[in-house]
Amino acid sequence: MFARGAAGVGAIVIALSAFGGGVHTGDRPVDATEPSTAEATSTGLPARVTGLRVTAAADRSVEVTWNALDDESSSGKQLAGYLVHVDWKFVKWVPKTETTTKVAGVAPGIRRFEVRGVDIDNRSGLPATLLIDAYRSDTAAPIPPTTFLVTPTDTGVSLSWSATNDDDSGLSGYLIHRDDVYLGYVPADTTTWFDPHVVDGPTTYHVRGIDRAGNYAGPASRTIGGGDDVAPPAPANVQLTYGAETATGYEVTLSWDGVEDLPAVGASGLSGYWLNIDGAEKWLPADTTSYTVDTERVSSAFVHAMDRNNNFSERARPAVPTHP
Repeated sequence: MFARGAAGVGAIVIALSAFGGGVHTGDRPVDATEPSTAEATSTGLPARVTGLRVTAAADRSVEVTWNALDDESSSGKQLAGYLVHVDWKFVKWVPKTETTTKVAGVAPGIRRFEVRGVDIDNRSGLPATLLIDAYRSDTAAPIPPTTFLVTPTDTGVSLSWSATNDDDSGLSGYLIHRDDVYLGYVPADTTTWFDPHVVDGPTTYHVRGIDRAGNYAGPASRTIGGGDDVAPPAPANVQLTYGAETATGYEVTLSWDGVEDLPAVGASGLSGYWLNIDGAEKWLPADTTSYTVDTERVSSAFVHAMDRNNNFSERARPAVPTHP
C-alpha cells in the first residue's frame, strides 16, 4: 500500500509504505526562504516544475515523476534537463526528454525531494518540493472482525466473519484456528472457511487478521458443541414503524425489546440479533434493539435472538403496520 501525493507551492507531506512500512501524513513547511514564482520569472530563469509525485518502488527505492517544462517556460532559453535533490543533496541529472527517474536507497523517515529545471546556460529555476515520510515501520495490529458466525452443518462447520482492515501496511489475510489447532490462512478478500471435521464436545473457533508487516489482531472466537444448547427467548414487542418521508420512500424502523440468554445452566450469553427485511439479512450486536431502512414499503420482516453458542430463538414478527 503506497500513499501518493503531488507537490505544489507550500507545505505538503506525503507518506510511503512498503511491506512492513506504515503510512503517516502531516503538514510541515517546505522552505520559507525560497523565492516566489514571480521573483524567478523576473530573472528569466526556467519556470517552477509542477506535478511532482513520489511513489514507492521495490527495494526501498522510489519513483519520482513530474510535469514536463518546455523551452518557452524557460524564458526563451533552451531547456537542458532537470536536477533532482534529496535532502538538499544532488542525486541525479535527468535530460529534458524524461520526466521520471528512480532514486534508490531511500532511508526511513522524513525526506525532502525537489526537482528543478535547468537551461543550456546552466541556470536553474525554482524547485518543486515534496516531503515524504518514508518506510516507517508498522507495529500496529489490524482491527479484529466485529462479526463471527460459526454454523454446524450436516457435513462440517461453516465459518464466516465481517471483513476488517489495516490502515498502515495493509491487511494480508486471516488465520483460522480450531481450539489451539491451526487450520489455515485465507487472503484479505475472503471472509469464509469450511471445516469438514466435526469434533465432539465443546469446540472453539478463532479467526484473526494479520497485516503485511506480520502483526496479528486479537481473535474473534465462537464456541459450539456441549455446554449451552438452549436458545434465547424470541424478542418481544416487535414493531415496524413508518417514519419520515424520504426521496425514495420512508424511514422504516424495525424495533424490539432486548432479551437475555438465560437457560437453566451454563448460559453462553447473547451474541446479537439476526434480522430479515424483505429477504435482506442483517446481523446486529446484542446492545441494539432497532434497525432503520430507507424503502418505499416493507412486506415481510422478522428478527431472531442469537446466543454466543449459535443457538437461534424462534423468529418474531411485527404486526403489519398501516402504510402511509
